[in-house]
Amino acid sequence: MPSNDGMAAQVTWPMESYQVLKGNSENEVNKLACRLNKQLNRDSGQFRPCIEQSSASGILTDVLNEIVNTHEILLAVIGTHSADGLGTFLFGDHVQNVIGQANCPVLIVPGKASFKGYKKMAFATDMAPRDINVLQSLSGFAKYLNAEILITHVFENKTNAKESMKADVFLKMISSKINYPKIFYREIKGENVASSLD
Repeated sequence: MPSNDGMAAQVTWPMESYQVLKGNSENEVNKLACRLNKQLNRDSGQFRPCIEQSSASGILTDVLNEIVNTHEILLAVIGTHSADGLGTFLFGDHVQNVIGQANCPVLIVPGKASFKGYKKMAFATDMAPRDINVLQSLSGFAKYLNAEILITHVFENKTNAKESMKADVFLKMISSKINYPKIFYREIKGENVASSLD
């Protein structure tokens, strides 16, 4: 039961209720993994990612980072629970913490979304050199879907000369290491990454 609410740890749950909730969670995650694997088996000949499932209790970012650190995770896919999709979820503490603290790239999928391909992917970055390898992996995914990648840098105030030089160096590294023509750059003024990307 991931939670970022500090009070959640202070709530007393009857052990039977906890075990029932944990069992239900594990059953649902197992059903989803089976459904995804069946779909992948029908789509033979295409890229086939390894589907594994996990159910754990704790703070969402801590649980996610533990899984990332103990497995070779290239991308975490997180689904929203709300019917109205990404906008509501992006303002929650969970996704802001995941975006800010995850040890891997995160793909956020709105609840009840159907896959029709991606035309555009946003990649939020602080323009650190470590992001080049992630962006290179993302470009392979984007190429498969013929999608654009919009590199976004969220900043609080006006960009200064140091930030502009950092962006120039970062973009030159991209053009020298990544051979994908549909990569664009945009600066977004905002106080936090999650709400600015919405």
